[in-house]
Amino acid sequence: MNRMSADLITQDELIEELNGLMAEELEASLRYFALSIMVVQPTEAFSELLREVVGETMEHAGWVAKEIRELGGEPKINVKLSSTAVPMTTEEAVAEILIVETAALECYKDLLGRCSHFDESSGVKRFLAKQVEEEEHHVSEFRDLCHGLGIDPDA
Repeated sequence: MNRMSADLITQDELIEELNGLMAEELEASLRYFALSIMVVQPTEAFSELLREVVGETMEHAGWVAKEIRELGGEPKINVKLSSTAVPMTTEEAVAEILIVETAALECYKDLLGRCSHFDESSGVKRFLAKQVEEEEHHVSEFRDLCHGLGIDPDA
């Protein structure tokens, strides 16, 4: 998924990329669950936001699967995640989540840019634009949490 936005994508390539994004959404939800059990004395704001985002991330995976089917493809789940429950602070977990959410945002933006030639009636551009908005919202929420915890999210 490291192609330049100027590289237009075929429908088959789009389906492949969407399958990768679906796996990334599923991996993120599992990673967030793992983080929820690794954080020692989590703040209430962190715990609440993490519960919300885990559910939303799973929902995103479902939306991606639906879009794959609408494009004539088959969703393929290929999740690769390994984690050891190492104790960490809320601040460390939030910093890690912000990295994951920012990467997801960039992937959706890149894919949207490479779909500029798709017909508006296909819905794929609307779907990707909605996903960009969703990821921007997540990034904003975790940046706000960073500020609330006294962390510079840009450090």
